[in-house]
Amino acid sequence: MNDIDMEEKLLKSGFTTKEIRKIKYFVKKNRTTYAQVLIKLRRVFLGIATLRLIMTLLLISTYEENNMDGFYGFLVGYVFAMIVSEILAPTKLGAKIFIHGRKLIT
Repeated sequence: MNDIDMEEKLLKSGFTTKEIRKIKYFVKKNRTTYAQVLIKLRRVFLGIATLRLIMTLLLISTYEENNMDGFYGFLVGYVFAMIVSEILAPTKLGAKIFIHGRKLIT
């Protein structure tokens, strides 16, 4: 599948032109194919989602222990980590790729 076909497939799947430009940037930057970039973005999303789940469970367990000093310190770190992970990792794009699944990659 060539680049134009893949871009049309992404448009039909609900991706915006801005998101397609971002994916195209990753393709050119890494000198790879659309399929490989989509797989990498999906993996990034799954990794960040797993880390967020673990951190959320740790935050809840700290709260349940009634250790308020530890809870407030962890809460500050939690909020900071959520903001940084949202800025640095393309999680929204990865989530959209994850939702549309394998039909984009094959």
